Amino acid sequence: MGQISMKISALPGSVLSENQHSPSVKVFEAVTQSQQTARQLYSLGGELRLNGVSRKYTFVNGILRMASQLPSGGRVLEARNFGIRWERIYPAGI
Repeated sequence: MGQISMKISALPGSVLSENQHSPSVKVFEAVTQSQQTARQLYSLGGELRLNGVSRKYTFVNGILRMASQLPSGGRVLEARNFGIRWERIYPAGI
């Protein structure tokens, strides 16, 4: 995917801030569109690697509960936010 910035303090309800040019934005747009079309929530999974401290976290049974539809404008398009609520987060060594 692309570069993801995550507010760790917000776990298990994470907010992902994606640069407008990140390939991850297209993934979140597709999930949002599919959920709206199917009128149901999809279960998501994820993984976060922190190479600097040699840690890995696995995110299980996430639900995309918030997605900004358009980036805020200005001189440069601002990051878009996507909120995911995780059921479980498992730490593990890399």
